[in-house]
Amino acid sequence: LEGLKKQLGEDRKQTQLLLKNLFYDPQHSETLPMTAVVILNYNGKKYLQQFLPIVQKHTPEATIIVADNGSTDDSVAFLEQFYPEIRLIISQTNHGFAGGYNEALKHLVTEDWEYYILLNSDVEVTDQWLSPLLE
Repeated sequence: LEGLKKQLGEDRKQTQLLLKNLFYDPQHSETLPMTAVVILNYNGKKYLQQFLPIVQKHTPEATIIVADNGSTDDSVAFLEQFYPEIRLIISQTNHGFAGGYNEALKHLVTEDWEYYILLNSDVEVTDQWLSPLLE
């Protein structure tokens, strides 16, 4: 299992490098930083259905991670079935809003992220929404 986690981390780094090259803006001398967009979910399947496709469409330069905070609805099954490419962190316990994000970030701190963007599950993003935050 540890070997698979390590390989996933390496694959994620390679994917981020490819995306940096695809979305490189020649007007900016620096490349895009490694960014994780973390969405906390608690029984929010309806929000995931409504807003996750939009987040995914307008956030190709970052890795989207959904942190499930002890949901009792079928949010996790929905994500696994329709969004297998999105990383999922599952907690069996609801840690509340701040605690849920803190628990999720504990899973990510050993990786090479430069930025963590904490995004509510009911937010509708627009095209290029992330760029000003990373400049």
